[in-house]
Amino acid sequence: MTMRKGFTLIELLIVVAVILILAAIAIPAYLGVQERAKRANVVAQAKALKLELENMLEAVYAPSPSMVAKTIDWNGDGKIDRRDRVPFPRRANASRVANHVKRNWYKFKLNNPWGKKNVFKAGIIYLRASNKRKSITIKAYDDKGNLLYSDVASAE
Repeated sequence: MTMRKGFTLIELLIVVAVILILAAIAIPAYLGVQERAKRANVVAQAKALKLELENMLEAVYAPSPSMVAKTIDWNGDGKIDRRDRVPFPRRANASRVANHVKRNWYKFKLNNPWGKKNVFKAGIIYLRASNKRKSITIKAYDDKGNLLYSDVASAE
């Protein structure tokens, strides 16, 4: 009685079927992980933005703004140095801070995980200023428009 080396067709089909079943389970789970990571990225960016906005608002509404304003990275280069000047020294308020952040400062720091546009142009993060309350409301959304994060940065 001689033994053949190799696998039968049935054994190969069973192995392929098991691999396909495992792939069918693993691929949707992997795609879900990517989507959750993108959402977590936007929430983390919004939380970091809240802290930075609070610092900016405190500098703007401080009793002596010129002293406190020197502790903020106004130009967004990652360093606090003599080039950091308040972009609106005389009539500063929450609206001007929000517009400055949307237009200039965070243009290259906050990335949209769903595309190439920055988060403000893509509508992922919205800022709404209230000069009466000295605050800025931050709302972060995913690519489908679901609210992920909402908070208020204030000077108080």
